[in-house]
Amino acid sequence: MMTRKFHDLTLPLLGFGAMRLPLLADGSGHVDEARTRDMVAYAMQHGLNYFDTAYPYHGGESERIMGRILADYPRESYLLATKFPSHVAAAGRTPASSWLLTPFCTDALRICANCAASYSRTSASMESK
Repeated sequence: MMTRKFHDLTLPLLGFGAMRLPLLADGSGHVDEARTRDMVAYAMQHGLNYFDTAYPYHGGESERIMGRILADYPRESYLLATKFPSHVAAAGRTPASSWLLTPFCTDALRICANCAASYSRTSASMESK
């Protein structure tokens, strides 16, 4: 995997985008979490460990699904970026969420813009396994 240095991080040139995850065949429009889990496992096995998601992807489900899947991996083994649209925040709106604020990244690995609300929806821990 080709990488580049960014401050104290080594980032892969390729990332796994979670904007268009596979959908269930039943036509419901819901993400196929089992297939997504297999895709993440394949990516991790082949050195692709940078994942990108955002609040609006799949109606907010992308962050939750990626959080559940990545929780199975040691925290230091991947990088995760998420975003919350600044134009939505500027309008005074925040995503509806009952999830507790549990930041996904350690300070050294926090790569995000306006993402406190987004990270809370992943429901993941900062603790390493």
